[in-house]
Amino acid sequence: ESYATIGDRNREIAQPTVKLGRATEENGELRGQVAALTEEMHGLHDDLRQARGRPRCRGTVQGRRPE
Repeated sequence: ESYATIGDRNREIAQPTVKLGRATEENGELRGQVAALTEEMHGLHDDLRQARGRPRCRGTVQGRRPE
């Protein structure tokens, strides 16, 4: 196989390799965003669970307990 043919094949391979590298990097960034959002969602879920255990802040009306 000639060096010219090998060079052509290397150039053909290089472009998809660069695209794959970019896609892999973007995928990593998106995974990081998903992880951060998931962590935030879990925090909000915990806050909601804790809030459900507390009486609502409606105050008392004629001696009644808050709902």
